[in-house]
Parts: sequence; structure tokens; C-alpha cells
Amino acid sequence: MRIDYTKEIQELQTEIKEAKSPDSAALIKQTFIIWYLLVEGNTDIEEDYLQQLLNRNMVLINKFYSKKPELLFLQGWMIKISPWHFNLESDDIGDKYLKLAYKYNPDNLLFKWALPEESHMTKTDAERLEASILENLNKFYINYRPIQEYFQNVVGRK
Repeated sequence: MRIDYTKEIQELQTEIKEAKSPDSAALIKQTFIIWYLLVEGNTDIEEDYLQQLLNRNMVLINKFYSKKPELLFLQGWMIKISPWHFNLESDDIGDKYLKLAYKYNPDNLLFKWALPEESHMTKTDAERLEASILENLNKFYINYRPIQEYFQNVVGRK
């Protein structure tokens, strides 16, 4: 069943916009969808509008959740994959966010997997780590279908 990203963004937009302090799960979900559509391309939503929402969400994340590992991970991952969507002064900011997420939650295998150069794993260890992540992805990151499907595909390819 196809996901209606436009509807998802709109529903999450209402939730985020109406809160004094937006729910971190709503921010993760909407930010991921927006970023995914910008990276993969879409025909339903204006790209400038998506970029404005992404910029706003990044401000909200930094304002309300600057030390929350799940949001640090999301920011780091998005910046590392597509830095051109972010007005940043340095190329290594994505890695810094990923390292902070891992520092705050070193038991999260997905966070460890995102930093292969930091963990110095053998190929066999990396394969075991990937298998563990794929088996229990919802334990390591928000249980939200678009995110789960994305990381299932990405972890299996790396």
C-alpha cells in the first residue's frame, strides 16, 4: 500500500504547528518525510515549500531537542547523505551529530552502524550488526513505516 506523503506531512504539520513544544516523534516523522521527498524527488509537493519546512524543523529540533539522540541521529544522517539541503559552515557537521547520538546512546546498534569508521569492526562483525539491526529495527529507532522501510533497505545495502 502506497504511503500518502502529502497527507502525512499535513497531519504532522498541524500537530507541530499547534504545540508550544512540538512532540519529538512528530518532528522525526515529518522531518524524515520532507527530507526523503527532497532527496528522492516528488511530483506532489512544491520543493521550495518542503525546503522551508525542513529548515523550520531543523530550527525546532535544535531549539527543543538539541540533546535527544533520536533527533541528533536523524539530523546527522540527513546532513551526511545530502548536505546541500542544509546551509552549513562545515562538511563534517553530519558526522558530529551522529557521534553525539551514539555518545548519548551507545547501546543503539543503528547509531553504531552509522559510524563504521569509529567502531573499527571486522566485516563479519559488521554483518552481524546489520543482521541484528534488521531483525529488531523498531527497537533501535522510531517505529514509523517510512523510516523503517528506508533503513531496512539502507542497512541491508551498506
